[in-house]
Amino acid sequence: MTDDSPLRDRTVVVTGAARGLGAALARACALRGARLALLGHEKPLLDAAAEALPTPALAVEADVTDPAALEAAAARGARSPRPPVGRRRERRASRSAGRSPRRTRTSGAASSTST
Repeated sequence: MTDDSPLRDRTVVVTGAARGLGAALARACALRGARLALLGHEKPLLDAAAEALPTPALAVEADVTDPAALEAAAARGARSPRPPVGRRRERRASRSAGRSPRRTRTSGAASSTST
C-alpha cells in the first residue's frame, strides 16, 4: 500500500463490487489506502469481498438503479463509524509480513527500506 496515494483515507464507493471488475476495482483502491463502500445485489459475496480487503470496507446490499436505495446506502455509510487507525495498521502489517524490502529513491540514489 502506498502512503502517498491521493486515495489514502478517502472513501470510494464501488458498485457491482461482489465480483469481476467491481471487485478488482475495490481491491486496487484498497491497495492505495482508500476506505470502501461496496454496493451490489449479493450481500454474502459483498461481505466476503469487504473482509478480504486490506482497508476498512462497508458492504451494502442495494439496487443502484433505485435512487431511494442509494440514498439509504449513503445514510448507512454516514452512520457507520470509522474503524480505529490501529485496525488499519494491523491489517497492513499482517499483509506485508514476509515481503521483501521496498526499493525507494532518495536524492537520486536507490536505497532499500523495509516497510
